[in-house]
Amino acid sequence: MTSDDPLPMQDLARLWPLLPAFRAVGETEHLPSAAELAACGPSALSRSIAQLERQLGRPLFTRTGRSLALNDDGRRLLDAVRDAMRSVDETVQTIRGDALRGRFRVGSSGAGTTALVTPALER
Repeated sequence: MTSDDPLPMQDLARLWPLLPAFRAVGETEHLPSAAELAACGPSALSRSIAQLERQLGRPLFTRTGRSLALNDDGRRLLDAVRDAMRSVDETVQTIRGDALRGRFRVGSSGAGTTALVTPALER
């Protein structure tokens, strides 16, 4: 890391453990639903979100009563977290040898083949 890096490793290390909780809450915008996804309690998620917002110095959600909605900063962070997690997951699968590779066959018949399957395979 150089001093020109936008986010020093120490800052990222403090944020990183909070990102799965943020993703669960950001995708559902509902603490009880997010708690089911994250397999933890809503209060733990709420504390993680509050800590993340404190560390960033900005709110990520608009709060109205007990409801949550991502604000623009929250949507931007959620997109980045999804991309980062997807990249890490794909790399881990490749390292483990779990990544999909090789040939595959698709079977289909009827009008669905011409209308849906063939154009999708061409893409």
